[in-house]
Amino acid sequence: MRIRRFLGLFLVLALAPMTSAQQRPYERVRRSVGAYLGERDPLGWPLRSYCMSRSPYTFWVSGQDLFFAWCKTHAGDWLGDQKSIIPCHGNASLAALGSYAAAGAFGKLAFGIQSFDDSCPMPFQCEVLQGLVTLRLIAEQNRIALDGRGVDELCDTLSKSYAAALSSPRDATSYFAEDAWVAKLLAADSPYSDCLERYTSVGLFRHAITGADGKPREVLRPALDSVDLVAGVLADAIAKSTPLARQMRYATDPDLRSGTRDVVRRTVLENAVSPGAKEYLVLLARPLREVDHDVILLLRQQIPSAAERAGLVSRDARAPAERASSDAQSMMEPGACISGFGRAGGESFTVQLFDPWSATLADREIKDSEAVLHLARIWGGVSGLTHRQSGHEQDIAARMTPELTTTLKDRADAFLKQLHDDFEKTSSDPAAHADADSAKQAIDAAMNRP
Repeated sequence: MRIRRFLGLFLVLALAPMTSAQQRPYERVRRSVGAYLGERDPLGWPLRSYCMSRSPYTFWVSGQDLFFAWCKTHAGDWLGDQKSIIPCHGNASLAALGSYAAAGAFGKLAFGIQSFDDSCPMPFQCEVLQGLVTLRLIAEQNRIALDGRGVDELCDTLSKSYAAALSSPRDATSYFAEDAWVAKLLAADSPYSDCLERYTSVGLFRHAITGADGKPREVLRPALDSVDLVAGVLADAIAKSTPLARQMRYATDPDLRSGTRDVVRRTVLENAVSPGAKEYLVLLARPLREVDHDVILLLRQQIPSAAERAGLVSRDARAPAERASSDAQSMMEPGACISGFGRAGGESFTVQLFDPWSATLADREIKDSEAVLHLARIWGGVSGLTHRQSGHEQDIAARMTPELTTTLKDRADAFLKQLHDDFEKTSSDPAAHADADSAKQAIDAAMNRP
């Protein structure tokens, strides 16, 4: 009997779950985020898994859980400094940075951070490190070689741009008014009808959106069976927001259901802010008081931020969409044209205007090291301006020392080494390949739908 007990204990210990560091990178991210996205929906977790296996950059923006887990053991000095912890947008993807429809006249544009899906309170140094890693991976993806001197210049440019913006009283739109890249993003003046014509036909959504090259960019799956869900979310959002209630002609579930022309599940195939998260496009009949035509609203599922999921910060007591919406309202300057959040059962969604004007820096061609430095100036400036609004700019400025710049470079080197190793393991993982096949089949089926 004792031998059997000993063998049983031995097997329990031998087969106990591996530590987080020992688990396959694929499994670590799946355990962290998979359940929120829907592991059985081929365009849920399998799509995010597919994105992770495509390139080191897509692995980085789709698997942020690994970065924050790394910070827990490699950035203890930052985490232990309470004065460095401020509200951060937390999203390393350039898809979160660009122009957006701002509050005020319909069609007015502003520039800055436009997505707060991963917002959280954390050391500002972690966010600056995210920016440095992002820039280096973009350079790598576009085959721009950065030697040691080039990396030093990039890190120095990012740090100086960030520090300079901390003391500016301007918002990002006016701060970058003379920047040619930003000016181009803000120059969009298409009528809203362009958005309706691109995404709908005879009052119904199209099944796919292609780019100028003919390649699919978005998949739109019919979701009229979700009209009760989206009407409930919108009614909840309107009830919780006086500004939104003033903008909307509709307020109740019945009114919103009757005013809904069509609903689709939207899947962005490239540069998605949160791959695999649910997104609904809702075509509403003349929903805005000041606008005499149909409008499309975007509802995006929110889940706990990557830093929360990785245990770097405590879980926010608010629903994820409330956290993202509230942080957007406090960190966006000016605010968005439409901003709100609502719940449906155990899920929560942010609500925003879907428009033809907003654009991001994510797809811009970066062809040489000067372009990478240009991006560093923009990323550093926007992040500095955003962090300034926390009211802790003096504490941050006191920590923006040459020593911090050196530490940022060293930690970026160390993390990138780990990231490339994790990417190689993930891209060759049979489970990731199975996910990719599942996602591709679902995309093909949606694209070929009559």
